[in-house]
Amino acid sequence: MHSGWRRKCSGAAADEGQDLSPLQYDLLSSFVRPGHAAVFGDLRQSIHGYRGIRDWQVVIDALGTGQEQVEQLHLTFRSSQEITEQANRVLEATGSAQPRAQAVPRPGPPVHFVRYGREADLVPLLAHEVRRLQREGARNIGIITRSPEESQGLYERVKDRKAFPIDSRTRNFENYSGGIAVVPIGVAKGLEFDAAILIRADAATYSPGTPYDGPLLYTAVSRALHHLTIFAAEAFTPLLGEVPAAQPGPCPISGLEISPAGFHRPPPHLTGRARKAGQERGPGANHQEMVRTYDGRFDSTPSYEGDGSRENPWHDR
Repeated sequence: MHSGWRRKCSGAAADEGQDLSPLQYDLLSSFVRPGHAAVFGDLRQSIHGYRGIRDWQVVIDALGTGQEQVEQLHLTFRSSQEITEQANRVLEATGSAQPRAQAVPRPGPPVHFVRYGREADLVPLLAHEVRRLQREGARNIGIITRSPEESQGLYERVKDRKAFPIDSRTRNFENYSGGIAVVPIGVAKGLEFDAAILIRADAATYSPGTPYDGPLLYTAVSRALHHLTIFAAEAFTPLLGEVPAAQPGPCPISGLEISPAGFHRPPPHLTGRARKAGQERGPGANHQEMVRTYDGRFDSTPSYEGDGSRENPWHDR
């Protein structure tokens, strides 16, 4: 490609500049006149830190004239104060020297932490949380995983259970028209959602001993505009900072029961319950004949429990 160019560009702009390598900046300098490039990025989101840059001086040396300066933008308009504070706690836990973000004065609901003790509880708990967020007004919900493989696996589990409509976005967001999407962090970077649900935020997935896990977690947390829910099996990763202890009893956010061990229990109508011999099948029976509607509730044929409509007082909610 280099041999095909006979003159340099009059200017260039690059986004996500923290993820370009020094070699890529050297190549870019071959096509851009010194001092005629603008690079935008956030070193706190260096999810490809093994190949990216660690400071902006690399960019100045490659593309500048020596007179350039780095302009730091600290104010964030994307996330609520509560979500921004959680993102900053990730930076503090990782010992990052990067400046902390400052949120505009826009308070929101608290970050929701959900622990589960059994892997079989993940999808029912996730279905309940999606429905709760939709009732709160969230239209675009991003379910964020660490890897594409994990996204695809979760997508298949949700589809098999018919828990809720979901879109798999393991590679890109082309033709995305909103709704619920499961997406790995590498694809979610640069996007934003009304609500973000982070899956498996435990120490096995985000290890304090792995240098690049902190930026991955920070990037995932900062995708949320208004609502942030963080799931973990057993214990949360120390990279989240201090997590409020769950108190046994009804969860003040979701209403679900929290066990004495601190685990959220999925609602019975999403996990299935035993049906006595001869009992009629009703809207809440969660049997093969029951079909979940678009929001996760049930439809069924008429029975003594009613017709499955939302006006029916027996309808599972």
